[in-house]
Amino acid sequence: MFVHTSMPTPRPQSILVVDDHPLMRRAICQVIDDIESPFDVCEAASLQDAIEMLALSDPVELALLDLNLPDVEGLEGLELLRILQPKCSVVMLSSQADSNTVMRCIEMGAAGFIPKTLAPEAFQAAVQQVADGGIYLPIQALAAYSQLPAQTMPQSAFGAASMLEWAKAWAATHFSNAEQSQPSRGMPPAYPGQAGSTAQPAKPTVKDPRNMGLTDRQIEVLDLLLAGHSNKVMCRRLKLAEGTIKVHISAVFRALGVRSRTQAIVAAVKLGLKVGD
Repeated sequence: MFVHTSMPTPRPQSILVVDDHPLMRRAICQVIDDIESPFDVCEAASLQDAIEMLALSDPVELALLDLNLPDVEGLEGLELLRILQPKCSVVMLSSQADSNTVMRCIEMGAAGFIPKTLAPEAFQAAVQQVADGGIYLPIQALAAYSQLPAQTMPQSAFGAASMLEWAKAWAATHFSNAEQSQPSRGMPPAYPGQAGSTAQPAKPTVKDPRNMGLTDRQIEVLDLLLAGHSNKVMCRRLKLAEGTIKVHISAVFRALGVRSRTQAIVAAVKLGLKVGD
């Protein structure tokens, strides 16, 4: 006798929207609800509400955090959420998307930066991109930061820059001789991902990732990460479970001394790593 057993339905990825303006918060939640992928969306009107909600609820995978909340100053909210919920990716939301603000958020560990001024379809694509483990940064801010014209920046859907190509362009602009006497503006000086260091950028000397202790599989993961692929794409390409991919990504981060994908890309470019050859 044939017995049909259905596969368990995966739990929808949870997203927390933190914004003090009720109309804006409601609009963002509605836009996310209209995405084809199932998301479990909750909302908070302040950082304090968000902290209390996170303490009482199931783990939240992604938080969309307003940059200008009334009960927190500057990027303290980002820093606090990352300390309290280290497994939660925090993406900043703001109508201000100047290059210094965007890159400071990335230096502080944000998983992306989504302008509130995006059209609904573009906003949905940005949320889907970061929910899949990718990175979304506004193209205009990256172009201004890299000192290159926006029209020369490689783009993907809805204006999100190819992070690897941007990092290469940035490195070509700021590390052309690899022997600067002063650290470049804005980016974490010295070793990438270690904000606050005052050492000068080092000349790239590491060429083979194996010299950093990475295995062949971890180098494959690094290669896909530098190409901007999400965890889901890595799973399909390498035929590995997502948990295994996350373990390899953590190993890559440790080897590079970074805490985020964006920092990993910049670090790889600074070090002159050769992957995928």
